[in-house]
Parts: sequence; structure tokens; C-alpha cells
Amino acid sequence: METNTNLTPLLSWQAPASVEHDRDSRWYIVMGIIAVSLIAYGIMMHDWVLSVIFLLTAGVYFLLRNQHPKIYTVRLFENGIEIDGELSTWDNWQSCWILLGTTHAELHMLPAKSRKQFVVLIDGPDPFVVRDVISQYVNYDAEKKEKIVDAFIRFSKL
Repeated sequence: METNTNLTPLLSWQAPASVEHDRDSRWYIVMGIIAVSLIAYGIMMHDWVLSVIFLLTAGVYFLLRNQHPKIYTVRLFENGIEIDGELSTWDNWQSCWILLGTTHAELHMLPAKSRKQFVVLIDGPDPFVVRDVISQYVNYDAEKKEKIVDAFIRFSKL
């Protein structure tokens, strides 16, 4: 990958990859009760694998709970998008879309040769300006909606 050291970006911002949720003690109590209940259910049903999976999931969450989302530096140029200093030309992207939440906007970009999308919050520029700039170079999919799994994760503050 190359960099755009001598070009002026059309837009640029720094933002985390995901929203950082504020969780109070009530959230931890409720999630603890749910985890213990699921582990107990697995034990009562003699489904040890289920119990181990929920125990490991709760343990991994406990270990990772204080990690903050990665902060990206995003810069849009006429020849591509630069993410943390690495330039990717526009032809490397299949499509993009923006999801507007009540407190934030997310830019989703789908690479041409992969199914793993890149997601970053839009912090600073107007999401509609970002859409207008990117849609000049990449197919903008206005029909995309939030996935049910993502809505559940957002709702449960995971």
C-alpha cells in the first residue's frame, strides 16, 4: 500500500471502530445473573458443552471488558481512502453505506475481494457529506439496514 503524503484530503477524521458503552453496576448484575442462569441450565440439562461455552464467554468478556475500541484515522482522497496511513484505491471497494444511529453514524465499507466489512464511526464531518464524497467513487447502497445481530449487540451494550 502507498500513502498520500503530498495530496490534500477531501475529508478526514479520527474515530473509534465502535461505540463505547457506559455500563453501570445494574448492567453487570443483570448480565451476571443471565450468565449464571445459562451455565446452571446447561448443568441441569447435562449439556456440559453449553455450560463450558457460557462460562468461557463470560470469562473472556471479563478479561476484555476494559479494552477500548481501536481509533482510526480516516482520510478521503480523489484516488482512494487512507485508513491509518495505508491507502486503498477506490477500485478495491465493492460498496459502502452509512447507518445513522441516535448518537452516532457508522461508515460501512465492503472490500471487493472480501466479505469482511470495514466499520468506523463518523466523528467530525457530516455523514451526508461523507456519503456524497464516497458515492462519487464507490457504489453507495442506500438500502442497507442494521443487522439483527448488530442491533442486539447495541441494545445489550456488548
